[in-house]
Amino acid sequence: MKTLYLIDGYAQFFRAYHAVRSPMSSPVTGEPTNLTFGFVGMLLKLLRGQEASMVATPSHLAVALDVSGDRGTFRSEVFNDYKATRPPPPEDLPVQVGRCLSLLEAIGVPMFGAEGYEADDVIATIASALADDDVLVRTGSKDKDLKQLLSAGSFELYDV
Repeated sequence: MKTLYLIDGYAQFFRAYHAVRSPMSSPVTGEPTNLTFGFVGMLLKLLRGQEASMVATPSHLAVALDVSGDRGTFRSEVFNDYKATRPPPPEDLPVQVGRCLSLLEAIGVPMFGAEGYEADDVIATIASALADDDVLVRTGSKDKDLKQLLSAGSFELYDV
């Protein structure tokens, strides 16, 4: 059986950013690197099959992204205050996210996003499309909305 590890990109970027608390920066450019360090470490463990809870090394890997931001989705059109109280991202986050996206592109990891939708919507769409294709989709996301997709041998939540 093929195993697709489908990562919720921005969720993992934020998680890596906050997981590495000690200040890290490039000795050459001075740019912050804690998010980059944490995300690349997670990605390498995943690709090497070194995570303790892994049932299988990925045969496929992709990343789902929020491409519309917090306020540009159909949810914010329906409910004007959707994520309205969320604070802005830290100033040193965008440069590191850009670096991680460039890295994913350079190593050939497909990235999917849809204007007006969040990453969990993209994950659900991909998982539903693959449900009958003998592919186990393991998603690296803690988004509780995805629990409705849980299906043994078809869709699993995976804590990267």
